[in-house]
Amino acid sequence: MKFRLIVKDESREPWHEDYDKSHINDLSEAEAWAKDTIERFNATLQPHETPREVVRVEVLDLEGDDHSWVKTNIVTIIDSKGNYDTVECASCGITGRRHGLGLSGIRRDRKFKALGYDSCKQAKVLLARREKRAIRLDEDSEDHQA
Repeated sequence: MKFRLIVKDESREPWHEDYDKSHINDLSEAEAWAKDTIERFNATLQPHETPREVVRVEVLDLEGDDHSWVKTNIVTIIDSKGNYDTVECASCGITGRRHGLGLSGIRRDRKFKALGYDSCKQAKVLLARREKRAIRLDEDSEDHQA
């Protein structure tokens, strides 16, 4: 099920994170998962982090052309490039980084920079082509070795 977790901490306005969890079947299960996840986060706070709380959970119907970004790291990464989260589209599988809050700060990884990856539907087509090409190249290299 696809759902949106809206969270806040004491230093910022609420923000949202979208998830797609196949083992969750209804809103009450999503709310329980969100509560457990935030409790786990708060139990393992780093010195620079503040406790979070669940504001609400919303069920999403994300069928369409937009990517369904899901955060893939547990704790925000802090390095010389700044603070960011790694994300993956739950539908097509392309990856990227989210700098800042919300979906506007998402930058696709370099291998998915082409404009065709803007659309989730088109990204699936491009990824299928890429896979077919890789299989064909493998077959060609096997033929040359034989």
